Amino acid sequence: MATLVTIAVALVLAEVLRLARRPGRARGVLLQLVGRRPDPDVDDLTLADRVRSELGPVLKQLDLPHVHVMVVDHVAQLHGDVRWPRDAAAIERAVRRVSGVRDVQAHLHRGLLPSDTRPSRGRAVPRPPSRVKQRLVEAASSSGLEPQDAEAFVRATLAVFTARLPEDERRQLVAHLPEDVRLPLRRTTLPDVSGMRTVDQLVDVISSAAGPGISCDAPSVGAVLGEVRRAVPEEALDVVAVLPRELGDLWSDGAER
Repeated sequence: MATLVTIAVALVLAEVLRLARRPGRARGVLLQLVGRRPDPDVDDLTLADRVRSELGPVLKQLDLPHVHVMVVDHVAQLHGDVRWPRDAAAIERAVRRVSGVRDVQAHLHRGLLPSDTRPSRGRAVPRPPSRVKQRLVEAASSSGLEPQDAEAFVRATLAVFTARLPEDERRQLVAHLPEDVRLPLRRTTLPDVSGMRTVDQLVDVISSAAGPGISCDAPSVGAVLGEVRRAVPEEALDVVAVLPRELGDLWSDGAER
């Protein structure tokens, strides 16, 4: 019996030493051993680090790439790509186990293909842009923008326009876009646009989001939205139904403006 206890203690010490380079994780193991949980009353930055530490082994086991973690008022916000819904469920369960997490907002899309390179096989080889992204950039470039500015204009246009949609419809629309179009939308921070009703208001917000020196007018916005509409024909009528008339008209016939 004494021998078994000695072996168990040795294994525990070995695990703690292995985690010595990750103090937060090691502390969590020690607290679990003594029947305690980490203090839930911590700031959001500390809690975000705690969530990332918990996710590390899960992502390694699932062989998934990095998941972006942000915590606001103890609500964990997750962004990333998975292969199966069960992967997303496993990630969300792991985050909910973290002491201090009050809720989880998981934006985990099924964007990984069987052919995509996983972390276990090294760095992924960049893929060429999707045809939808190419058409969007070409539409923006038609107004005279350089390719880099055209990409920023497309990102701003889609981010502002989709932010004006009700959340359910926004998720439906974005989910139909290819990965290289939808992922950049997560990185664009916008003001509240729920009261936006006119094309002039839309153009003003897009101009601010696109950045200085990038020209923006209704025809160029309409050209980009026309390409989006062609890319998601199954959502076209649903989008019109939830927009004010002026914005709905721009969405419906923007390519002809």
